[in-house]
Amino acid sequence: MFRKLLNGKSQTTIIIFIVLLVLGVFSILQWLLVQTSYVVIVKNESLQPIESLEVYGGGAQFVFVKIAAGETQKKRLFFKHDGDLRYKAIIDGKQTEGTIEGYVTGSFNGSKTIQIDQDGIITLK
Repeated sequence: MFRKLLNGKSQTTIIIFIVLLVLGVFSILQWLLVQTSYVVIVKNESLQPIESLEVYGGGAQFVFVKIAAGETQKKRLFFKHDGDLRYKAIIDGKQTEGTIEGYVTGSFNGSKTIQIDQDGIITLK
């Protein structure tokens, strides 16, 4: 009975509306994902691989394992609670650590690049 009420043009219009509605909802969810996440980028510009680099804080944690010389890796973090964001790295057998952000919270968004230069010195950008 429903099909009899709709002619071909009306059915097409409804299908287009549903597709646009789904795309709109997907776009909003994607926007929320970006607005509530923090991106950490690690650039290894040294001649040595990074054996391990752990990023942790605010209830989030991720370990970058074996980042080759010249390689860049990226990770999106979602914080669960307040805290600071720190890193621990093992480069050429030596451990180093530091603070990426002094304060993060659940809705905190942004990004930071951890750059390791040819001498193994870490800078944050």
